Amino acid sequence: MEQLSACLGLEVIYVYGTVNGVEADFTLSAPGVWKAVVPKSSNGKYEVSITAYNSLGTPTLYNTIIYRLDDLLTPKTNWTSEDYYNAEDLNRVEINTEFVASYLRELQYNIPNQIYVVDRDKLSIDFISSINRVENNIEQLKDAFIAPPGYQGKETWTVKKGFSYKDANRLENNLKLIYEWAHRVKENYRYCGTFTCGEDGDIY
Repeated sequence: MEQLSACLGLEVIYVYGTVNGVEADFTLSAPGVWKAVVPKSSNGKYEVSITAYNSLGTPTLYNTIIYRLDDLLTPKTNWTSEDYYNAEDLNRVEINTEFVASYLRELQYNIPNQIYVVDRDKLSIDFISSINRVENNIEQLKDAFIAPPGYQGKETWTVKKGFSYKDANRLENNLKLIYEWAHRVKENYRYCGTFTCGEDGDIY
């Protein structure tokens, strides 16, 4: 099972929602925070549709996509000049950025709050500010952690500056490197623990 949270207005008194097309029981857990426990998705993707009602009975509809991953979505690091870059590719970069940020926070690294967009489709339009936000998010992970060998610094995008397959490879490879090194740090924690008399297992 997986627990999902939705932050809604304080005026909301009742919520009806579905997750991946199945009705979900959302309950108020804190002011403005509604939670639901739903079956775990095999791909970590949860499509949430909520109708929120205020005390006057006025409904407001919210649709969003939430990801809860156990590992990175497989990065694509072999882009060529013959490939097409689609909405789901930039979604994957942002989904993986969010996952790596959460992973580093669990290791007690101070990752600033970030904004992610993970629901692009064929009709979506990304502006320069959006791709710069993606670049800055990844750079913030590196700044708070380390720059792994092979990490390539961010680009700052301006009008008429072209995005190429090399940039696609750079974004995904940078995330992959940060995650791999963070995973090493976590594994090293396991071996650097201490034992107390009479205890079995490792402490970390």
